[in-house]
Amino acid sequence: MNSLTAEDEFNRHLANAESSVAVASRCWDALDQSRREECYGFLAMAVEELRASRSSVCRKSVSQIRTHVERLSRLQADASRLLRLVDASMSFCRGMIQRIGAAETDRGASGPTLTTEG
Repeated sequence: MNSLTAEDEFNRHLANAESSVAVASRCWDALDQSRREECYGFLAMAVEELRASRSSVCRKSVSQIRTHVERLSRLQADASRLLRLVDASMSFCRGMIQRIGAAETDRGASGPTLTTEG
């Protein structure tokens, strides 16, 4: 019977989280809603892997945890950066939809020109 150690479990979860963040980064596209949603999905998977790693972290000594601090910090920074991009892009798109809707209401049947007045 092949049993994973706490170190093995932790490394597996952390590698899966890193992989999910890397894929999220590659699929990111601010102008494509389906790609933003895909990116967000991979970030959610990374978060779940990090949560799953908690139980194996609890079985590690403080000195063992310290060896992974840099790796965890980098992963957290990468995931946070991508999440901010996804959130900002989604907010921008919601604002554009509202602005386009308001512009269309303002122009009525006069034509397709959007105004630049704020």
